Amino acid sequence: LANWAIDFVPNRGENGVAEKLYRGVESFMMNRLDAQIENSTAALTARSQMTGVVPASQMLAPIGVWQESFSEPTSSRHAERRVVYFGSMDTRNGVPFLADVFGAMLKLDSTLRIDVIGEGESSALMQSLAIQFPNQFTFHGYIADQHLIDSILRKSVVAIAPYDETPGSFTQFADPQKLKYYASNGVPTVLTNVAPAAQIMHNRGSAVLLSQADGVDRWTKAVLDWLDNPDEWIKAAKSSYEYALDF
Repeated sequence: LANWAIDFVPNRGENGVAEKLYRGVESFMMNRLDAQIENSTAALTARSQMTGVVPASQMLAPIGVWQESFSEPTSSRHAERRVVYFGSMDTRNGVPFLADVFGAMLKLDSTLRIDVIGEGESSALMQSLAIQFPNQFTFHGYIADQHLIDSILRKSVVAIAPYDETPGSFTQFADPQKLKYYASNGVPTVLTNVAPAAQIMHNRGSAVLLSQADGVDRWTKAVLDWLDNPDEWIKAAKSSYEYALDF
């Protein structure tokens, strides 16, 4: 008997009764499993520690990317000076902070172009930027067609992912697919060190790790460093693509 889980969260909300019921079912399941399958080592370890059960077999099944979403970066792309964010518009993904970063970047660099893909509770922040900077900022909203998303990523030079750093967040144990799509399209990323993949990406030379506490100026500088240095950028872009080949 195996359980293939797609997420792990240490606390699923403020409803104590629901939490106790969920954990009871989880413990019952773990005590009867032959195999535990998770999409990250962090989730694999955390669920076993929480339940006190280590099944006979533990396996990783990371999130993957379709072959058609792979695009090797070329030096000519760097001239685009495009930055991209792809994901849910919410606090968990750091979108309120992201809005401040984008606003500062757009005021500083009139040649910059930014694409934002996604929707959620913080969409209004991105709609406001689109009104303030109509020639530089495009808020696409939700896009269902992955081919269209890939076409935007393939024109992008740098991606951003400022995940909320509150301990115990969903992302801390997840394998976010947007990071995989950034990588498979050869887009180096500036992000917080929250998702398990973040440190791996940094070690491979395809990411810069910052905290939201570092402030808007540090984030802006990290992005502009890649936009202003084509040689450094192509190395990071190729590292990003090569990392994706491991999926």
